[in-house]
Amino acid sequence: MEINADIARLKKASEQLSGEVARGFREVYPGGAHAAIYDSLNGRAVKFGVRVLQIKPLPLQPQDGFQVLTIELRVEA
Repeated sequence: MEINADIARLKKASEQLSGEVARGFREVYPGGAHAAIYDSLNGRAVKFGVRVLQIKPLPLQPQDGFQVLTIELRVEA
């Protein structure tokens, strides 16, 4: 039962944080996102009980000016 609750928290957080990344991710760095973006996202993620571990662009060519990103999250105990 606890696993289902964790999955639900991750899903809700990823939906909310994806929109935040889309609005705030202006510069892509080779190792991922700038520290200020992590700070901003983790401030919002805490209310879902998760932590942002990594934000990375996928190795795809941006189309129509969009860059595809992955957000790695971890459920906090």
